[in-house]
Amino acid sequence: MFVATLEAQATTYQQIFNFKADLTSDPVQKIWGRGIMVFEYKMQIKDPAEHDVAFFNAAFFQKFEAELNEQAADNGIISAMPKYTPFIISDYWVLDGFFHVDVAFMTNKPTIEYVKDMRKADLEKLQTHGTD
Repeated sequence: MFVATLEAQATTYQQIFNFKADLTSDPVQKIWGRGIMVFEYKMQIKDPAEHDVAFFNAAFFQKFEAELNEQAADNGIISAMPKYTPFIISDYWVLDGFFHVDVAFMTNKPTIEYVKDMRKADLEKLQTHGTD
């Protein structure tokens, strides 16, 4: 689904990433535990000077997540709980010329709890930094 989304919007994403040759995915369950359906994708950024950390902002991820879920809907993929979309971007970062993104497939309770915990941790981190 991830690659299908990249290919469906190829004119945009092919200008940013070398995703066909360098796309990899690793489940985060190695770190966080069994049953968590979150996968980390790593793509080389074609022009890190042009597409830096600031480029990958909330608007970029809202658009990408929406496109990912459009692909899911077109293929009959749903989440375990109707109030969630099938896919949620749970984390992202840029490191050494590569863009990393964690995509959660909201298919079971451990995954949903993981995403909730990550969002809660992000909120707490923001609140802590706001008091410095």
